[in-house]
Amino acid sequence: MGRARLDMTPGELIAKMSDGNPGAITVLYQILQEAPVIDPVEALTGGIMKVLILDDIGIYGPNIWMLFKDVCNKDINKVILVLRAKQLGIIDNGDIALAMGMVKPLNFDMIAKTVQKEIPEFVYFG
Repeated sequence: MGRARLDMTPGELIAKMSDGNPGAITVLYQILQEAPVIDPVEALTGGIMKVLILDDIGIYGPNIWMLFKDVCNKDINKVILVLRAKQLGIIDNGDIALAMGMVKPLNFDMIAKTVQKEIPEFVYFG
């Protein structure tokens, strides 16, 4: 069982997922703020589904910051893209792990095209 639940407040989610890491707190806050705009199909969840995906993958604390900083080049749009692509089955945990280990970078443009075929409303800034 993961750490996050749908019935948690945003503050509870951030506390459980961040392990107190300041970078993770910032990224989680940005996800909750930006996800409804970037992925309007999931706007009703207020970004909580994206945090639940992080939990499903098993990315917590400093690894959330690493995903944001090292894999997604400090671009919250790319983080949200990666999480939506994972949810849709376009990429898997292995793809994310390879990117986090700096073994194989993610092709964000290809991922975005595939996500936007499924969800045309998804906003990707490239």
